[in-house]
Amino acid sequence: MTTEIEVRFSDEDSQGHVSHIPIVEWIAHARVKFIDDAVGKARCEQIDYTLVHLNMDFLGEIQYGATLSIEASIFAVGRKSLTTKYSVMEGDTELAKATCINVFFDKKSGHTTIIPDVLRVILQSHHE
Repeated sequence: MTTEIEVRFSDEDSQGHVSHIPIVEWIAHARVKFIDDAVGKARCEQIDYTLVHLNMDFLGEIQYGATLSIEASIFAVGRKSLTTKYSVMEGDTELAKATCINVFFDKKSGHTTIIPDVLRVILQSHHE
């Protein structure tokens, strides 16, 4: 799944570069959109997920006015967790990348839960 981002003037720091904070926000936006889409397709309203680990690498400078694509994919589907990967692209140039570990939990009990089979199938269809 790809999410398009328009870099805003307010994303810049005092040096005229996009700071790391908006990039983390863009990854969060793409992550929620990507996982929510899969959970919705699976009709798993009883579960939710939370971010437990984020790892990012900044590979190039991002400037105001750029149009970026955040490319999301599945790296691994565990028993209760999901590892997702993201590439922040401007055209063919990768400017940042991230991996996120997400853990699923039951909304009523608040405890972690095994990923339901119907959701697992959908998630695995997005595995790289």
